[in-house]
This record gives sequence, C-alpha cells and structure tokens, in this order.
Amino acid sequence: MSSSPVSVLVSTLKEASVNQEMSLEVKVDSHTKGVLQNLAVIIEYPSGFEFSNAIPSPTSGQTLWLLGDIPEKGSRTIKLVGLVRGQDGEKKVFRLTTGTANASSG
Repeated sequence: MSSSPVSVLVSTLKEASVNQEMSLEVKVDSHTKGVLQNLAVIIEYPSGFEFSNAIPSPTSGQTLWLLGDIPEKGSRTIKLVGLVRGQDGEKKVFRLTTGTANASSG
C-alpha cells in the first residue's frame, strides 16, 4: 500500500457570519523521499467569497501558488484572508488542488 506524496490541512472558522472577514490557513506537508519539486496549489473560492490578501502572495491571479521545492518531510503554508458574503445558513466550499508545476511554464 502506498501513501499520498502530500497531505493538506486546512484550518479556518467552523462558521462565519455574512459580511465577516475570515482567514484560512492551508498547510501542505511532503511525504516523499527526497525533494518534492515545483509544488503548485490552486484554491477555488466559493461564490460570495472576496479574496483580500495572502501570505505568500499568489503567483498568478488570486488562486494559484507556485510554492517551489519542498524538502523531504518539509511543509509550506498559505495564509489567506477574505470576506464572506451570502445568506445566513448558506454553506461555502473551498476546493484545493495540489500538484507539480511544469518548470518550463513559468
């Protein structure tokens, strides 16, 4: 049985009020033997979420981070802030995709 080369942990509020600023922390841990090269993370925001800022800043637009190489058992963290808009009781889903970026595409 093999394991995933990365794990992703997302930390945020369990609930947010309408028009409330919220933060989201995404931690990506490497489980590879050796260096995980050219790690890329894409975050798709739900409707009604307004991106404000992030550390580190996105590489492209407001959704793509090229986090570079991660050493064996290393990690990278993205901290972002945005505003939640919508109706009370409405569920918001963030979708994350991780992978490796083509080194020649940058």
